[in-house]
Amino acid sequence: MWQPKSKSFNNPLQIEEVAPDHPVRRFYTYWQALCGHQKFARKADFNPAEIPELLANIAITKLDYSGPEFDISLTLVGERIKDILLIKKLGTYRRDFFSGDELRDRLYLYDHMAQEQQVKIFRMKAPFSGRDFIEYIVGLFPFSSDGQRVTHFFLVIESI
Repeated sequence: MWQPKSKSFNNPLQIEEVAPDHPVRRFYTYWQALCGHQKFARKADFNPAEIPELLANIAITKLDYSGPEFDISLTLVGERIKDILLIKKLGTYRRDFFSGDELRDRLYLYDHMAQEQQVKIFRMKAPFSGRDFIEYIVGLFPFSSDGQRVTHFFLVIESI
């Protein structure tokens, strides 16, 4: 069983532990409707007009297996996430955002979740250096561009 080395993922939650009005719980309900009988949703079925009140809380990551090493690209960041995590630009996890145990934990977690087609929810503290620690809940929801495998995760983040 995987044991994270950083403290980022050591506080997992079940969806029932998240308040019904929290954006993670609300997106979970929307995501389930998109999934139907699948373990992941199709990215093409995502319609921002159906959940405009949650868009500020959503970031989209793309799984990138094309290079010599697996990486994750941050392709879209909602305004609320920018405020919480002070993200100023898009980029890759490996080059722009993380290093050491925090990077290794994220790469392992995303790859494992993609293979298992899993949703994960965590209570976290912003792990970025030089920033105040803000406690928040993050949900990671699998999506597919091709209908066959998980190619993206939508992150939904809001403070507690």
